[in-house]
Amino acid sequence: MKFKFAGLARQVYLHEHKFNNLRWKSGLEASGNIKGLGLSGDFRVNFDFEEQDVIGWAEALVKSNPELALKIANKMQADAIISLTNKLIED
Repeated sequence: MKFKFAGLARQVYLHEHKFNNLRWKSGLEASGNIKGLGLSGDFRVNFDFEEQDVIGWAEALVKSNPELALKIANKMQADAIISLTNKLIED
């Protein structure tokens, strides 16, 4: 996972930092390390997830809140089917 920080109050150099040792504590809480971070002020943060980050989140969510995991999985499956169907129709 990567975090990208962009200044809100003034134009600053875009800071990109890798988030190391990502550990999901539950489906809604994770922790990890960011090394070499020295920022002050207000920033917008963009998160870039790797596929393995999303899989780790899903596994943690299943363990901590299986009902919510099923609700999300069912919605995502339905949305994916609709999206793939529309893609076939467009092609």
